[in-house]
Amino acid sequence: MIQRIQTLYLALVVAALALFLTSSLPTASGSDWQAYLIFGSGLAALALALVALMKFKQRERQRTFVTAALAVQLVFSAMTYGSLYFSNNLHVQDGGDLDVTRITFLLLPVAAYLFTRLALLGINRDIKIVRSANRLR
Repeated sequence: MIQRIQTLYLALVVAALALFLTSSLPTASGSDWQAYLIFGSGLAALALALVALMKFKQRERQRTFVTAALAVQLVFSAMTYGSLYFSNNLHVQDGGDLDVTRITFLLLPVAAYLFTRLALLGINRDIKIVRSANRLR
């Protein structure tokens, strides 16, 4: 399972999304349904990445799950950053200094998206290699 690089990328995606979802950053501008919607989409992205991680023997199906995870992660990131922006909670400075912890947590969904893209590239590369090997048989 760890022999392919996309497995490591997907494990990093799961770790980044789980860390972000368990953080205490305020994401909603006061309405509970927004917070539940954001948390639900983040949980869906996490679940899709986890399922894709477990489908390491079925490359075509893994590619489908990773593509769906990319779409859900885009929606999750847009809702999260939009909610933070409209509630004026997107600040990264505490007094005069940069709040490095907050910046790190705010970049976790972006890192998760980038690692998911890298995993998709690795899966596509593996599918191409298998197709060329099957053609040579």
